[in-house]
Amino acid sequence: MNGLTALQICAEHQEGGGTLLKLVEYGRECMTSQVFAAWLQAQENEKWNVLHFCAVHQRDGGTLLKLVEYGKDCMPWEEFDEWLQAQNIDDWNVLHHCARYQGDGETLLRMVGHGKERMARDLFGEWLQAQNNNGWNVLHLCAEYQGDGATLLKVVECGKQSTTREAFVAWLQAQNREDWNVLHFWSRYQSDGSAMRQLVEYGKECMTRESFGTWLRAQNMNGLTALQICAEHQE
Repeated sequence: MNGLTALQICAEHQEGGGTLLKLVEYGRECMTSQVFAAWLQAQENEKWNVLHFCAVHQRDGGTLLKLVEYGKDCMPWEEFDEWLQAQNIDDWNVLHHCARYQGDGETLLRMVGHGKERMARDLFGEWLQAQNNNGWNVLHLCAEYQGDGATLLKVVECGKQSTTREAFVAWLQAQNREDWNVLHFWSRYQSDGSAMRQLVEYGKECMTRESFGTWLRAQNMNGLTALQICAEHQE
């Protein structure tokens, strides 16, 4: 009734990844490449695919990355790109889920690397910049949930290299539905001041003077700027 495959249920409920990967191996052995690819790409009624389930519930990182390799081997490039880019009913893609639930940083960066390697530049930029239905992009999630500030900076650098200046600026300036931008999130949840300064330098380098000032002064829905949040939470 909810459209779940055994693979998706396994990704959600079987810990450790071994059972899931064994099931994938059985499928790879007995199905044609086309049928196997369709099985991996399947979405349930709320448009979650197995990558989404795996990113949320298999926290070891390696399981998700091995699953991606299976898809990479059996899918045409265009289908593989669409599989990675897929968003669920709440507009979360696999990068959002990785930034939120895969705490090691490396898993997110390797997923970004898969996309950069395979996708056309414009599609890769859209994938990085995608916002979920609450307006959160991967930078917002990364700033709150990835404890290592280096992870966010590497994602930012990847976006800078792979998108136009205009798109990069819009990505940094993006605000969620509560008007938080990446600076607000960083000021509230990160403690690495040097990384914060590097993030600000990215903005200064690519924005006009007026645009940069607007970014720094932006207020969230509570009327707080990043500077005020920083003063409250940074020791």
